[in-house]
Amino acid sequence: MDIGTRLFIHVGPVKTGSSSVQCNLQVNPFLKDSSYDFMGRMERPSICPQTNHRKTKHKFWDMQEFVYRYVLRGWLKQDQFQGYVTRFKAYLQSNADNAINTIISAEEFCGLRQLDPPNSDNDDRMQLLANLLNSIPQSITFQVFHRYHFDWALSRYKSGEINNHQSLNKDPMRSILDREDIFINGDTGMADDCSPVSMWRFLQDKLIPLLDKGSVESFNFHGDNLVTRYICNLPEAQAACEKSRTSLHMETARPTNTDILHSDRIAKGAWTKGMYTNTSAARYQRKKIGEIIVDHVRNNLNLLFAELPLECLPKDVLSESLALSIRIGREMLGDEFDVESLHSKFSRKKSENMFCSVNVTAVLEDPGWKQFFRDLDVGV
Repeated sequence: MDIGTRLFIHVGPVKTGSSSVQCNLQVNPFLKDSSYDFMGRMERPSICPQTNHRKTKHKFWDMQEFVYRYVLRGWLKQDQFQGYVTRFKAYLQSNADNAINTIISAEEFCGLRQLDPPNSDNDDRMQLLANLLNSIPQSITFQVFHRYHFDWALSRYKSGEINNHQSLNKDPMRSILDREDIFINGDTGMADDCSPVSMWRFLQDKLIPLLDKGSVESFNFHGDNLVTRYICNLPEAQAACEKSRTSLHMETARPTNTDILHSDRIAKGAWTKGMYTNTSAARYQRKKIGEIIVDHVRNNLNLLFAELPLECLPKDVLSESLALSIRIGREMLGDEFDVESLHSKFSRKKSENMFCSVNVTAVLEDPGWKQFFRDLDVGV
């Protein structure tokens, strides 16, 4: 047995490039050239289209089941589920025996934060998880991706609001002013939807002290080619790094169409004001109307949504978010943290009106937009 092998557990969190990294790992044929194996999680073809035409021999484990059932529900200690535990340990033992390092990448690990605050049940389940991890032969490194907090909060706000409501009777999407809390807090307030720093602190304070061979490292989200940099940052992975760099070219997984967020808020605002001529036809065409509004802004008005009337985060909120982002960057990256790059990106986002939402009230007061909705024909 080679006790020098390692288990890397990449925990995300959300909006730090996890899907892109997972898409790469699940189809990457070069990991084996550096004695690495990826055992989960597997992204769906709808998120990673390249899985439709690439074959992989990786063994994938259901990380959602592992975290939310075996750990959080306490299945790790129930006799009827020990077959899974045995197979999990045997898989890692086999990799260790064959001098293969193992990678798990799953945002579901953020769900572990539900074991905090401490109580008898949570402490018991945390200890069961630690016992399982201590029983495998690899040393364990948890990986948390660091993204500038203001940048992460902006992405989290947008992706969290975008949905597929079909009916205009449903709730409106919130403006950025309604979610200013995530810009000035290091946490979302939801245990299973964690920010990078909240997961970093949880692992450092709660889980690592229970492990015999455990550590946490932070990986910088910012820079060129995230997925290749991730592989190249792995220990003794030069062969996989070079081949991935030259022979594996993949698009970013699941880009967020933020125009839909703005257009939907306009569509819903017009519904609330009774601006549709044919309300019965419009009611269940929310998605279609949003797409028509996007086309109208881009091709008829020749504008970006950021050029429409806006409502933006106040200066004090932006200042607080910037200061928080710097503190978190120094905490997670230490000497590697580049504060000048952070300031540069913050200034660019601000100049591009990224910390703003469309001012729906102002837009709908414009005579041109009033006429647009009077003429709107969405069909039956």
